[in-house]
Amino acid sequence: LSSNRPWRQKVVMEGDNTVKSQNYTNATVIQQVLSAHPYPPPIFHHKSMSLGKMMGRYYRQLRQLLAFDVNAAEPRAPKANPCCRRLPEPDEYVLHFRNFQTELRNAAGHGFEDLAPRRIAHELFAHLKAGDKIAITTRQYGDNNNNTALNSLLYELRARDLEVRVIGDQDAVQDFCFLMHAQKEILGYARSTYFIWASILSNATSIRAYLVNTTANWRSGSMTRLMDYELNWGVNADPLLRDRYHLEVY
Repeated sequence: LSSNRPWRQKVVMEGDNTVKSQNYTNATVIQQVLSAHPYPPPIFHHKSMSLGKMMGRYYRQLRQLLAFDVNAAEPRAPKANPCCRRLPEPDEYVLHFRNFQTELRNAAGHGFEDLAPRRIAHELFAHLKAGDKIAITTRQYGDNNNNTALNSLLYELRARDLEVRVIGDQDAVQDFCFLMHAQKEILGYARSTYFIWASILSNATSIRAYLVNTTANWRSGSMTRLMDYELNWGVNADPLLRDRYHLEVY
């Protein structure tokens, strides 16, 4: 949400998603933003990316609010880089290989341990058969450290006769758009908010977020916090979210 005009509008959510502000009254946030209006859309500021009851209750409205325009231009280079450069094929399993170790010296010790490439190939993707398709996005593609882990992952997956491609010629915005457009199944590390937001805003039939059962992960609090997501959404959470999202511990 942005505007060419230098202005800022405070929006307050109360009760049943109504708004009280100087210019907006007696209408939902979504209706105001998406419908024709003489004012530019409001800019929302947030202090955290909560996946609690608000997500469970207002899931469909938030999906509308945060819709991604596949034809929009990248602000930094509007003529050269569209926000969505490539899209997944309908029958591809889409994996975001976060690989925290490329930027944290002791990622495992800080509770950011990822699944080893062999476990991803033989446990996370245990349900796949020879010939099934996988598309992988990854952070810092081309970095030597990332290449080592990525090459190991590609070796393990291809050893099972899986058809794998790496989406390596995009920036972070384009990768986010790619993940959002997964249709069959999207998988990724649950500690990556980048992956979580792209996946829950996607139309994928299945969303599989995974954690690694280690002492460091429990000590960091991430295991308990992330395992509570589904509970925090509440019993009345939108089934479009609740029935697709699965948290798995390995």
